[in-house]
Amino acid sequence: MKAVVLAGGSGTRLHPLSIRKPKPMVRLLDRPLLEHILRFLRAGGVEEVCLTLCYLPELIQDAFGDGSALGLKLRYEVETEPLGTAGSVRRLADWLGNEELLLISGDAALSFDLGAMRAAHTEKRAEATLGVCRVKEPGEYGLVLTDADDRVLRFTEKPSQAQACTDLVNTGIYLLSPSVLGEIPEKGQPDFAKDVFPHLLDRGERLFAFPLNGYWRDVGNVEAYRAVNRDALRGTLPLFPAAPELRPGIRSASPLPEDCEITPPVYVGENVRLASGLRLGPDCVIGAGSSLGQGAELRDCVTGRVELGPGCRVEGAVLEDGVRLGADCRVGTGVVLAEGCMLGSRCVAEPGAVLWPEKRVPAGRNLRRGLGAAEKWYRPVFDGAARLSGEAATELTPALLRSLGAVCAGLGAVGAASTGGNLARDAARSFLAGAASGGRDVCLLDAESEASAAFMAVRAALEPMVFVRQSGNKLSLRFFSGAGLPIPRSLQRKLEQAAASAPAEAKDAGSLLFLSGCEELYAASLARAMLSAAPAVLLRGRAAPVRALIRALARAGRKPDENGAASLSLSPDGFTLSAVTATGLRLDQERMLAALCLLELRAGAGPLAVPEESPEALDRIALSQGGRLLRTERDGAEAIGLYWAKPWCADGAHLAARLFTRLAEQGLTLDAVAAELPPFYTVQKDCAEGCDRGELLERLGATPAQAQSRGVRIKSAKGSALVSPLGANAYRISAESFREEYALELCAEVERRIKADEPAQDEKF
Repeated sequence: MKAVVLAGGSGTRLHPLSIRKPKPMVRLLDRPLLEHILRFLRAGGVEEVCLTLCYLPELIQDAFGDGSALGLKLRYEVETEPLGTAGSVRRLADWLGNEELLLISGDAALSFDLGAMRAAHTEKRAEATLGVCRVKEPGEYGLVLTDADDRVLRFTEKPSQAQACTDLVNTGIYLLSPSVLGEIPEKGQPDFAKDVFPHLLDRGERLFAFPLNGYWRDVGNVEAYRAVNRDALRGTLPLFPAAPELRPGIRSASPLPEDCEITPPVYVGENVRLASGLRLGPDCVIGAGSSLGQGAELRDCVTGRVELGPGCRVEGAVLEDGVRLGADCRVGTGVVLAEGCMLGSRCVAEPGAVLWPEKRVPAGRNLRRGLGAAEKWYRPVFDGAARLSGEAATELTPALLRSLGAVCAGLGAVGAASTGGNLARDAARSFLAGAASGGRDVCLLDAESEASAAFMAVRAALEPMVFVRQSGNKLSLRFFSGAGLPIPRSLQRKLEQAAASAPAEAKDAGSLLFLSGCEELYAASLARAMLSAAPAVLLRGRAAPVRALIRALARAGRKPDENGAASLSLSPDGFTLSAVTATGLRLDQERMLAALCLLELRAGAGPLAVPEESPEALDRIALSQGGRLLRTERDGAEAIGLYWAKPWCADGAHLAARLFTRLAEQGLTLDAVAAELPPFYTVQKDCAEGCDRGELLERLGATPAQAQSRGVRIKSAKGSALVSPLGANAYRISAESFREEYALELCAEVERRIKADEPAQDEKF
């Protein structure tokens, strides 16, 4: 068996630790992470390894040479541009020959029984065996759904919180039979998890998961880097240390003064000078060549080769090579001081402060979060509607917004619009400034609502289109794709990671273009959605979507009826419609959409495409009318193309325009159509103290096949419930039934199960 280690990553999420070195070269107990991986492979019987390199490849080549010092035969493949995990292997077909291949990532700390993995691969006659591991935050990784025999059923690649229905993650450790190499596409940047493995599953090939019962952790950010060092100190992660154990929990390659107070676990490298009166530990890694002054105190920290003056106190921090602290400095939890940083005497680095390489700070200064080039303490996280929210001055800062824009610079024509005040306007411009740094022209639009922004994303081919809404000092940024839908999760992840990356350097400067008349174009689309008859409807409110609907009526030579049989309300974003009928019946967005689907399909105007989260009752309506109803995620490209081609199901304003002219055309009232709808009731509740992801399917009595793109769908004779993860042990329960009490009961039962100490396997929904 030969091994390929993917070691080309630059590790932007690990900045500033990986600015000047490849991510696999960050050190654990004085040795590069990659060296620990190579020693692990040699101990598992591997003799030949190929390292695929891209970012600063010479640093790895110089460090390991031909591999003889580790008992290995090393080969290097330098990629001038990323080829994808499968593309990297595709180039090595001649070298691999007809041997099994172990593919492993160079940016994870690991220790497991490699022999057991090989035995399982052989016993199950697998085409591919995937190393899997359970983690607390599965949304950061690709997920693997398996059956009781560990056979792989499905992949979910780096999901949102609402998609993370299991805690079993793909570690990127693959044992592959030679036949798999022939399945790698010749062109592009193919990835095993995204391209090759799903293709093999579609053909019914044998793919199995192998639980790594030892240790695995992605060293993806500074917090994870500290945690891995802590695990290595405590023995949770067995490594190949560069220092002997002098007494339990204390490893040191340097003399320890008798008057030092050392609380294990502690690691001290070679040639470290320790002055008297030191206090070290617990959980301290002191890199080789360091010098610690008299009376210094260090706790829960990782250092490279550093020089600390007398009286310094460091807790919960990472200090890289070349860091120098003057006397009596204080360094707090979460602080990162990159290579070559110098702090004068009596400086205070407050929790969360980050300094990038070679920064110099005069004596007596206080370093706060976000100092200098690293306003990185706020981590943006998208909600289910592809929306970011935060304070304008302290969270969604101009610097962060420019970084978000820079991520989108190469995607296509980027657009932005805003409402609510100057903070929103400036935020939109900051985002566009970052996008223009890639040399592309960007568009500032005068769209006044999220719905019209989504409409313009389609009409102007904007990718992405961002709408910024201001409320007081808070900003909400909603991102739309060129299809007028929330941007895909892959782009969301790149944007979320922007806060943990170095500021992007401008390659060029595109032009800022102004696109006006967006509301008129939106009103024209609303007018085209109307049929010939005049609607008898009263519009309430003065929000932008209401004004657009009034303009649409004027275009059609009509106006709202002050004595209309129903009154309508539109949400400020334009996506949600509600009504009060002539008899006082209140109808929400779901029932308004159901009424339109009934009328459209009855008139033979299908098929229709509706949002993925729409009630299941709509499918029953389509079935009763002999029509087709598509969903934007379930039915892929066909549904997406139809979504804005027939936009009356896409937002509340178009829904109102179509529904009430359809009612007038057929001589019907909203009350009459509402009476024809099949009864359905929806209940939604958030559960903040549920089980973890690994127990979710078992608690619900569900199979992996019931895990959908937006959660786990549970069905019973009384209805169905969708359980969508919100965060750690937190879930949103959306229950639907033909009777309101059944929906309430179903919601309560699901909540009971995910909160229960033991799964109720004998009960049925």
